[in-house]
Amino acid sequence: MDNIFEETDAAKLNELVTTAVHTDYWYAGNTEFNYLNGEPMAWNEKARYTKYQDFTKMMWKKSSKVGFGIRGKWVIARYCDDNMKYTKDIAYPSQHAWPFFPWPNRPVETTTEKFIGFKTIKANIGKLCVVDGYNDCYNKAALLAHNEARARLEGYVPLELDIDMAKVIQGLVETEGFSGYISSTQRGNYGKCGENVFGATDLSDLSDVYLTDLATDTWFEGRNEYDFDAGRPKSGSNAAATAKMEQFQKMVWKGTTKVAFGVRDKYVVAWYCEGGDYTNPLESRANIGKLCDTTGYDGCYNELAVAAHNQKRNHHETADLALDADAARAIQLNMNKNNFAGIMPKPTERNADFAACAEAIYYDPVKANRALMRTTNIVSDTWYNGI
Repeated sequence: MDNIFEETDAAKLNELVTTAVHTDYWYAGNTEFNYLNGEPMAWNEKARYTKYQDFTKMMWKKSSKVGFGIRGKWVIARYCDDNMKYTKDIAYPSQHAWPFFPWPNRPVETTTEKFIGFKTIKANIGKLCVVDGYNDCYNKAALLAHNEARARLEGYVPLELDIDMAKVIQGLVETEGFSGYISSTQRGNYGKCGENVFGATDLSDLSDVYLTDLATDTWFEGRNEYDFDAGRPKSGSNAAATAKMEQFQKMVWKGTTKVAFGVRDKYVVAWYCEGGDYTNPLESRANIGKLCDTTGYDGCYNELAVAAHNQKRNHHETADLALDADAARAIQLNMNKNNFAGIMPKPTERNADFAACAEAIYYDPVKANRALMRTTNIVSDTWYNGI
């Protein structure tokens, strides 16, 4: 399906090339979309119905690729699926000239017109992420990413989402002229909380800000600048390295139990409550556990899983297992490969030392369970339930 934009103001033609005016115009049709049933908000006004169409074409889930054409006052967008086929299954009550129906009569599902049904349209338009003053989608995704990162350190303490705090942050980042800075006065009762700010530097990263763990991953990279034994920046660190380290400290601090996020354009702002004395080495050592995977395998998880396995084996006439660190390293080496997709080398392709070993693989597609996989016995329990 195509979207067509015409700039009728000659003074604004340059904006077609330098701004997203056409995208904003099409997206403005979200006000004409009824999220409860997928229907347009207005049946008998052509302009409003056209905006409804513009929005649904732009947001259609089955479209995965887009191309644009621009000339003079016109911009045209074409939305395609993975096979670069013209998206055809989005069809409105009719593809004929206006009016589509004897307006304002509401069409029904049994109409003979080309009509996929508004239930299908509803199913192919994602719900709004910004609800009740904060970005619910981003906050939930970032919370999971933070807890998965925190689970990679000893003494994991999960964070909880503070929705009230998220609303405050979002309100501040939505203020006119926001450029990544929030003053202590603006933070009010949250002034003692830690804060991280991420700003994408490349236009191509803008979608990654919303759809990936880019901000979380960037802050967690600060672990490379932190001396876990001394509780301070590594020797010789400059100001930039120290700043990265402090971002890491804030997101993994054990004394912090609440987190919330605000997101706008290229910026992500995170608040961590309660904050800590990040410059105090004693406090840092007490609140930041050592990395679990410094020896080529996840020592925290292996210790946990061996204990869980032995607990189950003790229910039977079976001896305890001992940790084989070399086996753990060999497994992790394969899992750390960029192309790893849950398939391990065949026994004949393994290191000779492990060719005769048995193997079990656990897979959980639910991202919310990743921190649990690292910090609980969910995997061992699942395998044991096969008795």
